Amino acid sequence: MTNHTDTPVTAIIVSTGWLGLKNAVQSVTRQTIPVTPLIVLDKPQAETSIRRRLAGLHYRLITTRGEEGLAASRNIGVEAATTEYIAFLDERDAWVSHKTHTQLDALRQATATWGTTVISSRSLRVQQTSRITPERLYVPGTPIGNYVMDRSTVRLRRCLMPASTLICHRETAEWVPWDDTLVHQEDWDWLVRLQEAGVRISQLDDVLVRVFPDPAEQPTPAHPAGRTRSWLQSLPATVSDRARGDFTTSVIARGAFESGALALGAKHLLKGMYSGAHPTAAMIGLAGLMYFGRHKGHTHE
Repeated sequence: MTNHTDTPVTAIIVSTGWLGLKNAVQSVTRQTIPVTPLIVLDKPQAETSIRRRLAGLHYRLITTRGEEGLAASRNIGVEAATTEYIAFLDERDAWVSHKTHTQLDALRQATATWGTTVISSRSLRVQQTSRITPERLYVPGTPIGNYVMDRSTVRLRRCLMPASTLICHRETAEWVPWDDTLVHQEDWDWLVRLQEAGVRISQLDDVLVRVFPDPAEQPTPAHPAGRTRSWLQSLPATVSDRARGDFTTSVIARGAFESGALALGAKHLLKGMYSGAHPTAAMIGLAGLMYFGRHKGHTHE
């Protein structure tokens, strides 16, 4: 492996040893400007197999104590990075070759004009029918929580800002670290807290990332309702009642329904609707009943 101290950007890739990790690393090494791939391996026992699979590629690899979680592992990556800028890349995703160059130019210009900034972009969600997301770009200066929680349509791809699209100054991520107590909504939480700290968030129209969803991933995993409610209640007042209602119905109520807690699901469905949730958010929440019906007898913790 070569010395990457002269590169301006570090790509922080949290991995649990997924077989397709090489695709993500290669997308970093193929950038049109030098970028350091930094793999934070949250499964230390997989290090030997990872190094074997990545033979011939230039990268840095550090290991956690094991099962630290996504947010904590990203913080570990930020602490280990030595470059002026950092970007995040999920191990299943890949960057187009000019991603870093395009975003870095935009980030420098935005910082000179607006101050501390985080830059995102559009992405291509690669499935049987691939689609460009988000359908609606985020408008800088508007509450980011309202944007990412919006469920005014059943098309969940309408308002997205995946971690794999984000780039910022390393000092920004040191100043506002990821909340390592969260196991869900850590991306949304980070964006909301960045904005509360005065960081400007901007999203380019360019399609710069290919996102590959996990085939086994549920559209809305059943989350522990108590923790998720606590997180929602901790959000600042900039997050509107309607956004909270959308989240309560489409995530909390749906999760309760999926786990078989039907009375709890109904309670949060009504609560969300009372807060002004969009009708489509309620439809997403009720879809949890269909999931429970198909998987009756299986529960989630």
